[in-house]
Amino acid sequence: MNRHLGLVFIAVLARSQEKLDIILNRFILAKGSTHAAAVVNALSNPHGSRRRIVGVYIPCVCTGLLIVGFVLAALGVLHVPP
Repeated sequence: MNRHLGLVFIAVLARSQEKLDIILNRFILAKGSTHAAAVVNALSNPHGSRRRIVGVYIPCVCTGLLIVGFVLAALGVLHVPP
């Protein structure tokens, strides 16, 4: 059960991050916007945002490591103290 919960969490988080990117790119970070996020984005690093790394890739890696740890513990390879 817990293994599937992590995968569902990844799917929900990825979809929410995609929606946030659409909202930010279309409405808030649009050219000519005076919104504070648009002003900060214009002044920030030109290589782009790290939102996808923080919002999608890091949770995927963490969930993957938890699944690997669970499998190794279930097989008796990884010993978990009581």
